[in-house]
Amino acid sequence: MTSDFKGRSIIQMDSLFNYLPLDIIAQIMTYLRIDDWGRLDVAFLYSHHDERRERWLQVLRSIPIDMKVEDDSPWRRRIKKGILKWLIARGVNVTSWEKSNVTDQQLMAIATGLPMIQKLNIRYCENITDTRVMSVANGNLTSLTYLDIRRCYGITDAGVIALANGNLTNLTSLRIIDCVKITDAGLVALANGNLTKLTSLDFSQSNISDAGVVSIANGNLTNLTSLNISYCKNITNAGVIALANCNLTSLTLLNIRCCYGITDLGVNALASSNLTRLTSLDIGGCREISDEGVRAIANGNLTSLTSLKIAACGNITDVGVRAIANGNLTNLTSLKINDCENMTDKGVHAIANGNLTNLTSLKIIGNYMITDEGIVSLSEGNLINLSSLAVSSIDAAGLVALATGNLTSLTSLDLMIYQCDDFTDAGLVALATTPIPKLCSLRLHGNKNIISDTGLVALANCNLKTLSILHMSVCDNITDIGIIALATGNLTSLTYLNISYCGNINDTGIIALATGNLTCLTSLDISLCNNITDVGVIALATTPILKLCSLNISWCKKITDAGLVALANGNLTCLTSLNISKCNNTTVTGVDTIRPEEIP
Repeated sequence: MTSDFKGRSIIQMDSLFNYLPLDIIAQIMTYLRIDDWGRLDVAFLYSHHDERRERWLQVLRSIPIDMKVEDDSPWRRRIKKGILKWLIARGVNVTSWEKSNVTDQQLMAIATGLPMIQKLNIRYCENITDTRVMSVANGNLTSLTYLDIRRCYGITDAGVIALANGNLTNLTSLRIIDCVKITDAGLVALANGNLTKLTSLDFSQSNISDAGVVSIANGNLTNLTSLNISYCKNITNAGVIALANCNLTSLTLLNIRCCYGITDLGVNALASSNLTRLTSLDIGGCREISDEGVRAIANGNLTSLTSLKIAACGNITDVGVRAIANGNLTNLTSLKINDCENMTDKGVHAIANGNLTNLTSLKIIGNYMITDEGIVSLSEGNLINLSSLAVSSIDAAGLVALATGNLTSLTSLDLMIYQCDDFTDAGLVALATTPIPKLCSLRLHGNKNIISDTGLVALANCNLKTLSILHMSVCDNITDIGIIALATGNLTSLTYLNISYCGNINDTGIIALATGNLTCLTSLDISLCNNITDVGVIALATTPILKLCSLNISWCKKITDAGLVALANGNLTCLTSLNISKCNNTTVTGVDTIRPEEIP
């Protein structure tokens, strides 16, 4: 038998199948797509006698690959055409299922027919009921280690109780996020059930209260290393105090973000607790926490912390920030203090000159009282290991200071300039004139009218030879002039470029990208650039230069089927991710040209 796989060389499958050992054939199968497995399946099962059919089934069951069902367009189409039934019937080794919008019937089939699954992600399945969750809990999925059922609004405590008391004794990670019908009763069951191997539990955005948290604190889940109860608005100090006094001594991550009932009293209890292995703590959005609570964390027992996140805490001032900078948290590598309106340059100065010499990542976004003076103090301080910095209050003087100061390890700079009215092209010109020596990533989250071609041209022609990531979204004053300069300039190490929502970029700029110097570019985002047409897309599709793996042209409403056909038949053979959502002038016919072939 000869089988021709569209565009592939003809394979003499009879010869291979008859004379090669099964394990060798199974190894060969790993180089084919699952769509090709399906074609071979049809060929062998309908063209050969029983002995060969059984031999083929043995091959399918022994292919040394972990099949992963992804939540993407090809898999959605395969599932729609019934591949789940085929996977079960053929005994294919499916180890991961990450597909949203699974039906009750499909979940039942998975629970009973795919026993090798280790990871099951059925998020956003609003129609899933407790009955099917019970089938998962009591089915054949004894190898399951990860379960995500976030936003499955039909699940109640009955489903969670079934999970707690079922067969999933190897489960190590459970995410039950924003399931609004689940209450403390479900959490109490989990705390006292069979899931004693759980190391990660995420119950964020739920209706649980202190009673549920107390049950976790005093229950069987002593192996927990990660607990996320963020956005649980019914949790108060009582719940946090229970955690502080519990036996969850293996806990390394605790997220209590936006639990509005938590005050300094609860944080003080955490700071003096025996949770000494905590490495990550997020108290962002706990609006009642003040300098007193932050001071307790800084001077308490949590000396293993490597990551601390504080955000939207209006009661925290430079006093609290200074306590963090000068306290016991010398192992911190990541610090985030965002949207704390009472933090000023004095707080930044304290961070720059305190004990946080191991800090590698600092985010101080949305603190409107910080100025270039604070940024200059960062550049002159002790943070010689800082590699990533995100700020929103910076202009030319601050950028020059960063380039010439002590931050010699800085590789990533994130400028939230939409929050900074003072940032202009002068800032980019300053960065171009005095480049940050090791900068690899520059992200400019724009304010439509702040940056123009002047800044981009300067950047394109500067000596930032190490820059591989450039994000310049929402910059309406950037036109084809700036993009042409970028395409023909010195930033030849760029691998990622995001110029989305830059409404004045036209086909001329895209053609320049397709034919310019950016030969290392693998990811391009031009979404929401409404003046780009098929002409620009065809240039990208036919370029002999770019080796794009990811392309986002969503919301480009002038692109038609002609552009999609060009992409399907062009030179972008490395493309693995293509976003064409909301390209409203395309049709099903055009979309079908870029879809992978399906199982017959």
